[in-house]
Amino acid sequence: MLAYLRNAVGAASPEAGIIASTALMLFLGYAATRVTKRLHLPNVTAYILVGILIGPYCLNLIPAYFIHGTGFLADIALAFIALSVGEFFRFS
Repeated sequence: MLAYLRNAVGAASPEAGIIASTALMLFLGYAATRVTKRLHLPNVTAYILVGILIGPYCLNLIPAYFIHGTGFLADIALAFIALSVGEFFRFS
């Protein structure tokens, strides 16, 4: 299964690999948040775990060229993470 996903992500063209990688990240991130909600954990936990698992250093589902070419997405992701973490702060 993992070999099939790796081939599907980078086989056709770089553009198809980028679209497939983005779709895979969004789908797995959403699915992981459903699991962490049942465990009463914040969504940030799911995003971090999925990012580590599908990255090039673990399961290698997202190719390294995609990660190196999308450095600006890290800033956007950190902004979303900061906003979602802020949801749990209480002043009282």
